[in-house]
Amino acid sequence: GESAAEDTFVKFYSKLPAAPDTLRVFKRGDHYTVHGTDAVTIANEVFRTTTSMKSWGTVKKNGPPQLDTLEFKNEKYEDIIRLLINKKNKKVEVYVKKGAFDWGIEKRATPGNVSTFEDELFSDRPMDSRVTMSIS
Repeated sequence: GESAAEDTFVKFYSKLPAAPDTLRVFKRGDHYTVHGTDAVTIANEVFRTTTSMKSWGTVKKNGPPQLDTLEFKNEKYEDIIRLLINKKNKKVEVYVKKGAFDWGIEKRATPGNVSTFEDELFSDRPMDSRVTMSIS
């Protein structure tokens, strides 16, 4: 069920190396998730509330603690990427599922190197605003 999948993910996430300047986004078909301190950051910065956050994982003795999780729709994804890279100078990594229990980085960006995120940063904008955006 879903709780077993969440437990598996919590275990995977707990083994990732700490990356305080990097926001990790997980692509899940029609929506995305962010976790841990990233979830808290996005909840506060973008949604201005933490009410939609969930705790994933079953509390087990000697197991990882529950993981704060925030889900958001694909429509919000571009706004979040823009905010993080342009305004917050965060590094961003987008993960996709590589197997039943494995995730891999699909793309990453740093404030100085956003070429892999050009679609997210400049989509639905006429050419003129692209120029304005890069100058401002």
